[in-house]
Amino acid sequence: DYFYDPIRNEMKIDIRMNLKKPRRVELKTMPDAPDMSNLQKCVRYLEAFMLGFDPDQVKDAFLKYEGFDWDTVNIKDVKRSLRGEHLSRTIGRICGKGGKTKFTIENATKTRIVVAGENVHICGSYAA
Repeated sequence: DYFYDPIRNEMKIDIRMNLKKPRRVELKTMPDAPDMSNLQKCVRYLEAFMLGFDPDQVKDAFLKYEGFDWDTVNIKDVKRSLRGEHLSRTIGRICGKGGKTKFTIENATKTRIVVAGENVHICGSYAA
């Protein structure tokens, strides 16, 4: 219900899981869809969820407002020589003890951050 209700009822987009092809979600506009851009908004919303963002936190950003998107930075793209313990320590610095550093960055920049392995996914407005 996290996805189905807002996508189907608010955005007027049909959503279904294609069981013949693994990990395939299909979206199509309903006849009464108010705007064709709703399809792209729903795609980005579902992609954000698959990256690990909390659906409640990003739902309004993607489905109601313009100018929100997400991007991914690979930690090794910033410094290629990071390996093993150095990589783990770098990830730990981004998160901070108990997630405090990540939380501070999110609040200061009005963004949401997901750290997944070597990737840091950032969701917010372009201005943020």
